[in-house]
Amino acid sequence: MEVDEAILADPMRLVAAGGAMLAGTAGAGASLRLGLLETDPDVLRGAATAIGGRPRALVIVGAGGSSAAGDLVAACAGRGSSVPVVSVGGPGLPGWVGPLDLVVAVSASGASPETLAAVGEAGRRGAHVVGIAGGGPLVAAVADARGVMLGVGGAGSEATAPARLLLWRLAAPLLLLSGQLGLVEVSRGALAAAADELDAVALACGPAAELGDNVAKDVALLCAEGVPMIWGTPGIPAAAARRFARQLAENAAVPALHGALPEVARTHARILADHAANDGGAIFRDRVDEGSAARRPSLTLLREADGDALSGSLADTSAAVARSAGVPTVELDAGDGNALLRFARLVGPLDFASIYCAVAAGVDPARTAAELDPSLGARSAAADHHGSV
Repeated sequence: MEVDEAILADPMRLVAAGGAMLAGTAGAGASLRLGLLETDPDVLRGAATAIGGRPRALVIVGAGGSSAAGDLVAACAGRGSSVPVVSVGGPGLPGWVGPLDLVVAVSASGASPETLAAVGEAGRRGAHVVGIAGGGPLVAAVADARGVMLGVGGAGSEATAPARLLLWRLAAPLLLLSGQLGLVEVSRGALAAAADELDAVALACGPAAELGDNVAKDVALLCAEGVPMIWGTPGIPAAAARRFARQLAENAAVPALHGALPEVARTHARILADHAANDGGAIFRDRVDEGSAARRPSLTLLREADGDALSGSLADTSAAVARSAGVPTVELDAGDGNALLRFARLVGPLDFASIYCAVAAGVDPARTAAELDPSLGARSAAADHHGSV
């Protein structure tokens, strides 16, 4: 892969090449505020009343880019939640889902076939159903399942935006509903604070911030030049790692290895150890004639201060081994504050990094798999053609 590092130092070229995808990434805070405005408190209370209090379990269904909102809520609920919160991609539901459970279907287009299938199954099992979309066949499917819709926009707004740009707009009603039901600790004020945090990230990681002082550009360069490994400690960092791997695939066509500590250190540490054993003493050798076989891994390590001791220890060890082997390594810390703020501090820069990685590699971040090969994007005919699912 030919990497154009110079474009990362040229804001004008970067903005031109990043186009609407870069603009949409920079507007994450505004997207979250819009999701807040679109979520009617009365409709939210009505949905909570219809559900009848805390469900036995919350199952969030979303396909492709629309699944990120469910991953966020599951991470916010955490392993200690008294009510299981599960994010699934459909088309089926876990076998235990029944009348005591809540199924929330999230779809940017409202037309994802696997999400529609899951809603139909939830209705047949008698589960409570809520839909989050801007329209599409999902509206009728939720009505057939005797459920409630929480709309986000409509045909005149962001209906044609890729789902991978709509994380925060789709997450707003889902988070507020989860808060209304007492499943996560969240409020409109907390969401507004997260939007402010995303605005701060946009300034720190925007095109004008220079390489070396811009963590998004630094991570992008590592991912474009090597084979990215993205590891996160449990909870928020692990969810952010998954999100970044998906964004690299969809925006930059870059495959990445991602996982949660401590397990990923057990299964993927061989890559670091082998690199240290075979290459650690020769990090300055000339690789001009080695071609693509010489591409080495890079490590992006995501963590937070209050994580468990075992994962933290393995993160420290992995970073030390990687650096001693000459493996480029970047660590991002989520800092303190509530789960939403921590997620924003990790995902915000990494979303920028996925766009910068694409641009540096000469890839159009707006293109979709379906545009490259229609058979790869097969889904219902009602879905739009911009990759929103």
